[in-house]
Parts: sequence; structure tokens; C-alpha cells
Amino acid sequence: MCIRDRQSTWGEYEFKATIESGILISNTPNIQIRKMYLQTRKCFLGEIMLASGVCQLCLENTYSLVDPEGRTNLNCHTCPKNAKCPGGSNITTDPGYWRLNENVST
Repeated sequence: MCIRDRQSTWGEYEFKATIESGILISNTPNIQIRKMYLQTRKCFLGEIMLASGVCQLCLENTYSLVDPEGRTNLNCHTCPKNAKCPGGSNITTDPGYWRLNENVST
């Protein structure tokens, strides 16, 4: 994390904080927190939400077709037989095979 004050120079500083009752409390001396903005996003199709709240893309040879919105404990599934899965929600069938639609694996 980079922190810069008008009187100081750019640099990297270790910053640790906790949130108690919605208030950010600095654990680093001599740092006054004025405002902090965090931008988050929901997990996308092809990602699963880990217990830590982090989105993880399904890796090669796995896939997920479940909308991860608000769901934890989802798993990436092993690629179906006669298909290729480059990761995420992408599944392509081998020649001579087909899928019913993009929302199902078979």
C-alpha cells in the first residue's frame, strides 16, 4: 500500500488496521487516517468465492457454471469427458460432441 501526505515523499509503508463497529483504527503509529476508499466487486461466473471472501477463477481443466453471488463453499468441477476447459466458465466440446446450451456442462 502506498501512502502519501502532502509534506512527505512517495514510499511504501506497512499499514495494519482493524475495523471495529465500522470505524477504521490504525495500528501504525504516526499515521492519521482521513479517508479510505475500497472498491470491491462480486465474483463472476467461472469464479468461486473462497471462505476468506476472495474470488478465485477456476483453473485449467476445471469450470464453474454457477452464479457465485452471495454463495460460498462452491467448487470448481472437473472438465467433462470429451471436452476442453481452459478455466473459468469456458467449456468447448471435442469434434463430434455438443452441449445443450452454454449453461450446462453436458
